[in-house]
Amino acid sequence: MPAQQAPPRPSAVPAAAPEALEAALAAPLAAPLEGPLEGPLGTPLEGPLGAPLGAHGEAPPGAAGAAAATAALHGRRVLLVCTDYAPQRSGTAGYATAIAEHLATSAESVTVLTAVPRRADGGTPTAYRRGLRTVEPGWLSPEHPRVVRLRRYVPRRRGRGRAALHELTFLANAVAAGRDAPADLVVALVPGAAAAAAAARLAARWHAPLVTLVLAPATGTTGTTGTTGRPADRAHPAPRLVPALQRYALRRSTQVAVGSPAFREGLLSAGVAPERLHLLPAWSRLPSGIARDAAREQLGWEPDRFVAVHAGALDHEHDGATLVEAARVLSVEAPDAVEVVLVGEGSQRAALEQQAFAVPGVRFADPVDDDLPLVLAAADVLLVAEPSAAGPATATGQLAGYLAAGRPVVAATAADGPTAGELRRAGQADLRVDGRDAPAVAAALLGLRSDPGRRAAAGASAAAYARAHLGRDAALRRLDAIVEAALDAAAEPAVGTTHDPAPGATLDAGTPVGRDR
Repeated sequence: MPAQQAPPRPSAVPAAAPEALEAALAAPLAAPLEGPLEGPLGTPLEGPLGAPLGAHGEAPPGAAGAAAATAALHGRRVLLVCTDYAPQRSGTAGYATAIAEHLATSAESVTVLTAVPRRADGGTPTAYRRGLRTVEPGWLSPEHPRVVRLRRYVPRRRGRGRAALHELTFLANAVAAGRDAPADLVVALVPGAAAAAAAARLAARWHAPLVTLVLAPATGTTGTTGTTGRPADRAHPAPRLVPALQRYALRRSTQVAVGSPAFREGLLSAGVAPERLHLLPAWSRLPSGIARDAAREQLGWEPDRFVAVHAGALDHEHDGATLVEAARVLSVEAPDAVEVVLVGEGSQRAALEQQAFAVPGVRFADPVDDDLPLVLAAADVLLVAEPSAAGPATATGQLAGYLAAGRPVVAATAADGPTAGELRRAGQADLRVDGRDAPAVAAALLGLRSDPGRRAAAGASAAAYARAHLGRDAALRRLDAIVEAALDAAAEPAVGTTHDPAPGATLDAGTPVGRDR
């Protein structure tokens, strides 16, 4: 078809006809949600990567580094499906872009199916409004992944079925677009249940192995919807649809990599065999080693003010209300001792601003994008707050950047959660307090303010941990090994299938789930 031009960079191509979109919308849902969940690739590989979850941040046993895995990709076509990609700054866009560019250094070709970028107000940029799909030239990096932008329904307000339609339109468009992108390997990124389900469908179409990277919980599995951030209403279809799409993809995945060991039990209960699970922790994408005073001078912050910063989405998956309440406690117990700065946007910002009205020592700042490393470096303490109702590791990527900044991290979170575990590994276990405990947050901040030596020690420990375990190169070497395992597994003859686990079944690390014996 003749291509249309869409300024400034992308070139749009006509999308599928409406009847094709309707057919694609119907096709992916009939089998996965109603029929048996039998994996198209047979029994998963049982190999040396069977239990890497115990060694956080280290290369999997048997991985010889990037060379062996990249050699396995030579001459192969890779299809990556995700919902966020550069230049988008939110979600997992940075990770998806880095992964695509890394795979493109050795694969014959890499095609990325992703959603169109969003403006700050949630709208679609003008350049992407013509047609359902837009093909971009390889302008993002010298490796030139081929990026196909897919339009989807974006609800302006919450309503019955709107969140489900948000997922389904991306799923339908991705499946339709992927029919023109032959692949020898398919990679899916979660969050993005619709992306994962589309990747599974396309992997089956091209008889290709599927690697699913669970970098954070899929929206809809954490008690909120992905488009509004409000608590999920179980009467709406989206809270049921999103987990179903994710389970469909996970059970058909040749290999599954998770961003935190805390995801293990949830994936086992979803029917993923333990020998297919691998650890791929989120790496820090921010530069480190910026001096506090230099950062404050560039930002125009007061040099002597003790500042605690939360940098992240202000939504239901981050408990900003506890941080505002901690500032209220501080204003009574130690006026002017600590300034709490909340950096970011989200569905709860307006409510938090109302809560903070007349509370001294609370300041809100807009998302800083390129200046985020400066903001983290300018802080004396960094803050994490996770609501008890949220799913695991809502702050996994956020915490990686915090640790790389070399600052102490006060976290209001569950003692048995992934954030607490990461803090233990980073030598900051004593800075964790229980979730929703505002007085404990206030006490921890006052304790750090009065003890510069403790702050320096905690920051140095965090930076050392980030350098050793949260580096991009180490994570991509792990990804190479996982990709190689998936390709090897796909080359083996199928000897079994996966099924739904029986209700109440006991799952342990030594017993594969849903395997035919």
